[in-house]
Amino acid sequence: MSESWAIYIDEEGFAQHWDDTMAAFLGLNALMEAICRLGIKVYPKEGERLFCYQFGDGFLITSDFHEPDLSRSALITIAILRHMLAVNRVARASLAEGNVADVAGCYPAEVSQSSDRSRVSLGAGLLITTPVLGDGLLRTVGLGKKKPKGPLFLADSELKNRLPTGIKVTDSGEKIILLNWLKGEPKGLRAIQERAGLLIEPELDRVGRLSRYMERNTTLSVEWKESARIHLLS
Repeated sequence: MSESWAIYIDEEGFAQHWDDTMAAFLGLNALMEAICRLGIKVYPKEGERLFCYQFGDGFLITSDFHEPDLSRSALITIAILRHMLAVNRVARASLAEGNVADVAGCYPAEVSQSSDRSRVSLGAGLLITTPVLGDGLLRTVGLGKKKPKGPLFLADSELKNRLPTGIKVTDSGEKIILLNWLKGEPKGLRAIQERAGLLIEPELDRVGRLSRYMERNTTLSVEWKESARIHLLS
């Protein structure tokens, strides 16, 4: 069975802003805003629609069906990452293929027999479930945990020949490739950004914004900063 593509995007540095509620939700809101606008304004129809699931400060986005050409998945990811950067926040993204499924039927009777399996009463308490699992989630999250560190866009190397031209790709070993989401203007990206109403900046502004972000955030590790410079700024 052919598998759908899956993207996992989570904000980098979310925890460091937690003491300031508005600052903490600036990036998370931009991430959620971009996903909603893409789904509502650009891909609202069956066949092209998106399925999205939140896990803390991260989101899993999957396609409706298998897509031999992975241009759409790459452009969606780049559009989201650039939208977040425009509000001075960065994220890490990973792309793989793998289906996801509602696994609530595999839960114990206490959950599966509840009238609402996503909100299960625990007496006066409450259990909130996210009954989504599958290769799409496992593979993308697994990719995201691998090196190199930083606000990068990682993808399964087996997908390389199905990605759009116009995006600089670097082989990072361990069957991982890195797509430079910061530089260049891949064909079709601007149309997606404009239809969704996402923030758009010239390349020089993006580069300067990421450089200033690294200068201001003293909590970033040397490895994180060096990785960003090598894979995005060089």
